[in-house]
Amino acid sequence: MTMKDCFRRIYRSFFVITTFTLLMTALFTYIFCPGDRFSNSLLWEVLIFSVLVSMLGFLFYSKKELSKHQMFIRQLIHMMLLTPLVFGMALLFGWIEIGALSEGITLLLMIVFVYIMVWTICYRADENEAKKINERLKNFQSR
Repeated sequence: MTMKDCFRRIYRSFFVITTFTLLMTALFTYIFCPGDRFSNSLLWEVLIFSVLVSMLGFLFYSKKELSKHQMFIRQLIHMMLLTPLVFGMALLFGWIEIGALSEGITLLLMIVFVYIMVWTICYRADENEAKKINERLKNFQSR
């Protein structure tokens, strides 16, 4: 993967992460803060959060193609870095309180859900791009 491809993936994942983070924030606040109104700072917090989480995508940069095992290891490292980052930011921004077990468990489940959704969407986009490239190669070879 080239650095340009890595930036493209990070750029794409930023928008997916932002979208799902907004959805999960709406759900989380609906469950734990019904009826509360939030300031505009929440939107900036979500954007800052999404940028930082997206930057973890650099873990997947490699000049050579990664084996399935190497990719799996990087995904584990990614998740191990992502989880404390999300919890740290949630505490910093006041999204959760220390000692609120139900909030922590809900946040963890939301992290896993968003992770799976982002991974699935990015995987499908990469899969579609690979199909297009293979189709172009077939057309080029058949000339």
